[in-house]
Amino acid sequence: MNSKIYTSILIVLLAIIALLLLKPSGEQQTVIIEKSTFQYEQPSNTSRGQALQALIDAEDTIQDLNDYGLATARLRDLLLQAQRHYIGFDRFGLQEDLVLYENDKVKKDYIFTLQNIAEKTPREEIVSIDYEQVFRITQQISFYQEQAYMLIDTIPLVEAKEKSYSQKEVNTRDATTFLQQAREAFQAERYEKAEDILINADTALDKAYSQSQQANALINVGKNFFVRYWWQIILVVVLLIIFTPKITTALQKTLAQRKLQESRLELKSLNQLIIEAQRECFEKRTITTSMYNIRVDRYRKRIADISSLIPVYEDQVGEKKEEYKEKTKHQKKERSHQKNTRKTKKRKKNLRLYNKK
Repeated sequence: MNSKIYTSILIVLLAIIALLLLKPSGEQQTVIIEKSTFQYEQPSNTSRGQALQALIDAEDTIQDLNDYGLATARLRDLLLQAQRHYIGFDRFGLQEDLVLYENDKVKKDYIFTLQNIAEKTPREEIVSIDYEQVFRITQQISFYQEQAYMLIDTIPLVEAKEKSYSQKEVNTRDATTFLQQAREAFQAERYEKAEDILINADTALDKAYSQSQQANALINVGKNFFVRYWWQIILVVVLLIIFTPKITTALQKTLAQRKLQESRLELKSLNQLIIEAQRECFEKRTITTSMYNIRVDRYRKRIADISSLIPVYEDQVGEKKEEYKEKTKHQKKERSHQKNTRKTKKRKKNLRLYNKK
């Protein structure tokens, strides 16, 4: 038996194992976790008045988080840096602000707060006026608010996933450790670290689930399978050597089908989450409007990503096969028509040359 036949047999055996492993014994769950990164956006208006408004908005953002029961010490420190960059080395600017906003109670009260901060700031901690730093820091505060709300939504989802897998006797020990670390980081306002650890927890759950499925499949296959059915295996191997290309196509189609089903399930789940967020915001009033907008924006971004992938999977599975056939048939007719037209023109040209002779 030459090397090509040995290679074909090896491919077939791998295909058998792949088919067995691809057959799911349970439904794998998905969790929406995306790594977020802060990006500073230069405002079109960088005036002092706009910087003051950015400080007031950041103050409201921190208050929202505080009302939600979250720690805000780190964000308060950041805001203090922004406030000092607004105040600068002297207080003449604040005096001018008081005159400018004499009829604006909100801004006037906030300027009094800034004056109090200026009086308590040690000389060695005074910094120069820098409105760009004010905008950068206040944007960071808004970014951390979005991170915090995302973690509030996602940590319970990963915890539920871990509990479900644990009940299926999947080894979730690593994921449990990651989840505990993520909760601790979240409580300490280390949202970037909590997000990274949470992604690790979700990845560990997927890996543990996959390993569990593979182990179960191999155990089932190994129970006297080859001893009891040796001649059937030989027959299958011979047939598969002949039909390996078709098997490869079937494997690819099976993978696409799984991805299509998972994408549709996730799409349905996301739409349900949007409905639930609407109920919590407008009926139950258990979340703020800003938190609702952050949630829905994240869900809709994911919906857009899934919606762009579903047609690809549908094409791979063959759900649009008839449309593709019709398009191909039309293209063939068009090419044939163009070819016949060229031949006709050539004949007419040759006929004219012949008549001239």
